[in-house]
Amino acid sequence: MLTGFRPTMLAARGASRAFSASATQLKKRDPTLPVPPKSPSSAYTLFVKEWFPANKDSLRPTDGKLSAAGLASAMGSAWGALTQTAKDEYAAKAKELKKAFDVEYKKWYETLTPETIKAIEKASGKKVSLPGGRAAYKKEQAARPGNPGRPLSAFFEFLKEFREKEGKSLQDIKEVARKAGEKWRQMSDAEKQRFKTIAAENKAKYEEWQKTL
Repeated sequence: MLTGFRPTMLAARGASRAFSASATQLKKRDPTLPVPPKSPSSAYTLFVKEWFPANKDSLRPTDGKLSAAGLASAMGSAWGALTQTAKDEYAAKAKELKKAFDVEYKKWYETLTPETIKAIEKASGKKVSLPGGRAAYKKEQAARPGNPGRPLSAFFEFLKEFREKEGKSLQDIKEVARKAGEKWRQMSDAEKQRFKTIAAENKAKYEEWQKTL
């Protein structure tokens, strides 16, 4: 039946979207979880939202029923018949909605703790995406004032020093890593402690800086 049918569900099907779990779904499973902003509509979905109400009566068969496949075909044909100028107008609207969504999503994401992210992913069954994608978000974070840099583990602190002292005499990166690994395994806990202390201090500095974000 056309009554109550949501053609925008067809328009959005298969689209690649940032994480945006259903508010109802999250609240049912855990009402304490913060709900992400709703994903923005694509240019095609914006078109369907306008086109369907104006054309639904003409689409209705004599028996009052319309298959999802039939509706999808009609929507696709109508979209294909648009001029490029008209499509560009919808694309421009979608772009503005995406910009606004990105701002709101980033604000929402930065209120989350690692524990909250895990809880949301468990409740929704979806991964919580980094704002703008992993590479873009990491780059933006790294450029923020006062960033001490992501802390290294004790072994990588040792590896950094090993490269400076002994790495120049070795042939390639793999050989440096292999030799460093061998030496690390031979070191006593007392010898490793200096690097563990450096790693712990750097981790504490990084965590303090993250609290300012």
